[in-house]
Order: sequence, then C-alpha cells, then structure tokens
Amino acid sequence: MGLMRFLQHAFHIFKEKGLFLFFKTGLRFAWSNSVDRAHASVRRLFPAKTFIWQGSRCKYFIHFYNRTWQNERAVEVPITLREINNNRGKRILEVGDVLNHYHKFYHDVLDKYTVGRGIINEDVVDFSPKVLYDLIVSISTIEHVGWDEVIREPDKTVRAIAQLKKFLAPGGRLMATIPLGYNQDIDRLLEKCRFPFDKIIFLKRISKRNEWKEVFYEEARETHYGEPFPVANALAVGYLSWKNGENNESVEFFNPKI
Repeated sequence: MGLMRFLQHAFHIFKEKGLFLFFKTGLRFAWSNSVDRAHASVRRLFPAKTFIWQGSRCKYFIHFYNRTWQNERAVEVPITLREINNNRGKRILEVGDVLNHYHKFYHDVLDKYTVGRGIINEDVVDFSPKVLYDLIVSISTIEHVGWDEVIREPDKTVRAIAQLKKFLAPGGRLMATIPLGYNQDIDRLLEKCRFPFDKIIFLKRISKRNEWKEVFYEEARETHYGEPFPVANALAVGYLSWKNGENNESVEFFNPKI
C-alpha cells in the first residue's frame, strides 16, 4: 500500500472507527513496510542465483521467514511450487503446514500439530478424506512421522506414504522432500532401495553460500545432517504416481542430468 493510499485509508478509519483502530492501522503499515524492506535487502544479496533441477534452471527461494537463504528451503520451495503451478485448478493437499508461511494458498493442509484456519489436525496414518487429490506435496515433514514422537515407530513413514497413496486421483502423484541423515529409519530404507517411491532425486548442499546441486545417491548418503552446514546437507525428493492396482516393489534413483 502506497503512502497516499494509506493516509486516505487511515483518515477513513479515524473517522469511522476511532483513535484505537487508527493507531492499529498505522502500526500494521509500519510493520509491513519494514518486512518488505528486509525482504528486498536479502534479495539484493542473491540477485539471480539459480540451481539446476532436472535439466532446468530454477531460482533459489529467498524469504525472510526461516531465513531460507541459509537452509534447504531455498531449493525445496521452488521445486514444490513448480509442481503446484503445474496443477493449478486441481485438488491439492499439502502434508505439513509450510507453504502458508511464504504464499497465500487455498489448497488443503494436513498437519497434526499446527492449529490454524483450514488446517486439518489429524495424524497422517489416520487421515481418510472424502475426496481424491491430483497432487499431494510435503516439504521436510515425512521424516518427523514416527520419529519425533513419544513412542517411535520405525515403519510409520512407510505407512504414512501408503495411506496418502490411497487418496491420489487417477493420474495424480505425490511429491515429498526429505532431509537425509535426520531419520535413521528412512536412511536404512533408502540404503536397501525399499523406500516406497517410484523415483527419488538427490540434492546436496555444496557451499557456505547455500548452493545446491543434483548428485548421485552414493554421494548424498555420505553427508551428515547438521554437518558441515546447519540442518540438511542433502535432500531426497521422492515421487509416487497413481497406478491402477499396482504396488511398487523397488525405487529408481535418478542420476543427475549433466
């Protein structure tokens, strides 16, 4: 909102609603402007940084919330947004309330713990919607299932993905990003090629400047969560497509496009 438009709006608030709402409106305007300036300053540090994703060039996602320029959100968000943009107008489910911090979306959100308008508070393994989804996405959430719980359940991530697969519409697919090294149960399943995706693509952080590149699984699995860089040092991006009555028995690790 520009300054002149804000002043007109504030004057109207003062006349119609009184002094309290007038000051409240002013504080909201000041906060919004300060956040916008902070975002602009951060973006200037990363004017046109890009990474290669499946043969295409993508911009790193820079946002003030969660300081995405310092962690895996810089690549997770643009990869996920690409999937969402390719499914505009279709029924979409997000598992884990992540994207609402960066964009305003109107898709369904499933999150066991986060309370908010429109968020479905259910455990993913018990989730049983009345609709089918054309796209299900999840950003760094699946690794917490069965791991960051009072009683650990090593097979719960597999059950969660199997449950979500039931609610894919014909032709639909699921995409999830998972940091390597965080959940050792997932790491063991990946080692045995038993994690229930059709294909998995691996990304590795390669610099202090938070640059990422596609790598072979053999290189990704040698990384450690939190070392040498904070939080994720490698990501698995898994895909699972709707198949009529078929169960995938193995997963295909996609090699980087060089």
